[in-house]
Amino acid sequence: MKNVARNGVKAPVFRCVSTDALLDSKERGDETRFIRKQEQLRAEEMRKNVERIMALKDSEDEKAKLLELIEPKKEPSGFVEKYHLNKWNMALPLAVLTILPLMEASTYYWMLIC
Repeated sequence: MKNVARNGVKAPVFRCVSTDALLDSKERGDETRFIRKQEQLRAEEMRKNVERIMALKDSEDEKAKLLELIEPKKEPSGFVEKYHLNKWNMALPLAVLTILPLMEASTYYWMLIC
């Protein structure tokens, strides 16, 4: 019974609350709501444009450009991309299979020299 005085009347409890902190949190909430609303409006607008363009005939130039942006046809340009060596699950085993024998050969070489 922390707040009860000797005669049974509750003592007032004072809290130190900064009004600046309250305003800052309210402003952050307002900004967050505004940004989310703007993002939602942009997403809806893009969705409508995509649906409108996809409804066009296949011969339309605008539809071809949109499909190119959505799914670009990218062909492997180099040796690394052609054989998927830019992915770790392909490059790591290949590296182990090539580096370990080379290390072993160099160890034997240095043992022969010394």
